[in-house]
Amino acid sequence: MRILFLSNEFFNIYNFRLSLLKKIEKEFTNPEISIVAKYDGYEKKININNNKNFNLDINSRSMSLINNIKALFQLNKIIRNGELDILISYTFKCNFFACLLNIFYGKKLIINITGLGEMFLSNNPLKKIFFYFYCILLQKSDRIICQNIYDKNLLLSKNIKLKKKLFLIHGSGINLDYFKFNEVDLSKKFNFLMVARIIKEKGIIEFIEAAQLFMSKFPNKANFTIIGKNYNDNFKSIFIDKIKDTKINYINNSNNIYAEIINSTCCVLPSYREGLSRFLLESLAVGRPIITSNVPGCNDLVIDNSNGYLLQNINSNELFSLFEKFSSLPHKKIIDFSSFSRKYSLKYDEKTINREILSILKSLL
Repeated sequence: MRILFLSNEFFNIYNFRLSLLKKIEKEFTNPEISIVAKYDGYEKKININNNKNFNLDINSRSMSLINNIKALFQLNKIIRNGELDILISYTFKCNFFACLLNIFYGKKLIINITGLGEMFLSNNPLKKIFFYFYCILLQKSDRIICQNIYDKNLLLSKNIKLKKKLFLIHGSGINLDYFKFNEVDLSKKFNFLMVARIIKEKGIIEFIEAAQLFMSKFPNKANFTIIGKNYNDNFKSIFIDKIKDTKINYINNSNNIYAEIINSTCCVLPSYREGLSRFLLESLAVGRPIITSNVPGCNDLVIDNSNGYLLQNINSNELFSLFEKFSSLPHKKIIDFSSFSRKYSLKYDEKTINREILSILKSLL
């Protein structure tokens, strides 16, 4: 079997799909696995047999016509020159390109909807046009895997012809053997942790403003940490200006998110919309209470007042109130939240998720 994985970065393949690649390697006889994504150093860490890596010069956030056409032609050349049985694609732009090229190649194609937030929520006319054609182009796929029921229903409402192609699988799974339960250390200063790409739609500004409010009212009660890639786009200067005079700890990148979560008291994501948040899944597994938005891809992972709190309105004042509420809880309640998170994470075990994905893959052979 010859299979091609397509994503915007090798970082995503290595961190979120490697267990699936190894499962495929084990399940099939000498599978040939090709990976197409942007070289970022993580391509060197992919340790599977019969593997070929290809660099794709793609920028997931760029709306440049020239850059996107170059990436499309580059991908076209890779697909045209390679023999493959199944193409599996992740992320919006890669999915768009894969469906567009499949008009001409007719490959067996599995599309993974890892989130519709940025394109669906945007008021940018060009992005709205892209999203409209995206919903039409998805017809050129054989299977569409959604990570939450809201995305599945949204796509169905946009294109009824997708009905038989749509499947619901809860995320890409979490390695519960690696992300082990770790008790919350309540003997030290609270640490509210947010891990996310530095883009507006993740609720970055709301987090910064709420943290500032909290630290001004309770100067010595908590630390606040943001970890995430800072993109070279219009939001970068807004973010830098907003955080520069604060006491918030900002880390551009961490190679050990597990250790960062262990060091936290509560994990926070005031996102506008997700597929199924990887950061929150990892936080669940480690046993961390969570504060997140009551939106698709976030509210799936929190039972309000059982393992955290849901932000009903995404604004800094309400988020500040939840910081204050959480920091006033008795230690026993925080420990109860922590235990519930770990138990709730069991349904997202990557072993179960990978079996479900493999079943879909086998249905196309």
